Amino acid sequence: MKLATTTSRSRSTRNTATTRIVVLLVVLLMPLPARLAFGQPSSASSPVSGGDISTMTARATTAGIAAADLNDLLVRGRTAGLSDEQLERFVNTLTGLAQDGLPLKPMLDRMRQGLVKKASPERIDFAVTKLDRRLRESGRLVDAAFPDIDAGHPPKSPAAGNPLPTAFEARRRLIDQTAFALDQGVPPTALTTTLTEFAAGPTPTDRLISTRAPLLALTSLTAEGLPPDQGLAFVRELHAGGARGPALEDLGFGVAQAIKQGANPMEIQKEIKSALDRGIPPGQILRAIRDRARGGKNPNGPPPGIDPPGGRRDRGGPPTLDDPGRRGRRGGRGQGTGGGGRGGR
Repeated sequence: MKLATTTSRSRSTRNTATTRIVVLLVVLLMPLPARLAFGQPSSASSPVSGGDISTMTARATTAGIAAADLNDLLVRGRTAGLSDEQLERFVNTLTGLAQDGLPLKPMLDRMRQGLVKKASPERIDFAVTKLDRRLRESGRLVDAAFPDIDAGHPPKSPAAGNPLPTAFEARRRLIDQTAFALDQGVPPTALTTTLTEFAAGPTPTDRLISTRAPLLALTSLTAEGLPPDQGLAFVRELHAGGARGPALEDLGFGVAQAIKQGANPMEIQKEIKSALDRGIPPGQILRAIRDRARGGKNPNGPPPGIDPPGGRRDRGGPPTLDDPGRRGRRGGRGQGTGGGGRGGR
């Protein structure tokens, strides 16, 4: 009986050893990727894996984030090797912005940019946190300047083919442009003055849009080293002289470029004021500034009345909804992109 038990145990031991050898041989014969994945849980079935992320994405889409944007971000994040925890922070950040009526596109672009550049998760987190704070600071400035305009929610059924932004959209675009101004060194006090002083129009949307051009003109001047108080005084003179909307924005940018190339700010300010007082159109003044900056033979510009419609020539293309202040045209100084409604009154 004792001998039979010993024999049985021996056979069991040999069988176990044989099984282990077979398993080891199978694993060794596997391709390397399969070997690395052996015994690991699979997460390749979907870009959104795990109940937590699925719940968060559902909450994000309810808050107003497009499902296509979320899926694109999650696919990029998975491809870059981000963990569920890192993706969770991305989704929660976007959801928080959406719930507070703040711009989403600058943040989506910042996240995608970090993933495309293969930045470390820590660097992406730092950039995302910084932008989140900046957008929230800008939101507070805009809302304080327009206390009677509710952040509201995006319209569920916008009119088809309607090119005019709603107050909700105009507010978000202005917040994005204000964040851009902060990035370029415009202090909050100067921004508050600009947002309140130049707001005009019969509707909330008109009032929001009307501050775009003065804000971008001030931003251009500040970015080229003009002190904000001087820049604001300059914008006041341009505005008082009749420059509005794209003309004001372009004059601000043209003057900033002239200053960058060595023009004396005080002299050019006097010349522009004199030209405006004489009724010379802003577009013509801008061409004269550009001619002189290029060393042209006609520093005073063409005679009055010789001006293309709107004075918009050689501008490198109009602003787009994805490029407030035409950041790409301005040497890429802006970080991220966002909406930017045209016009201004």
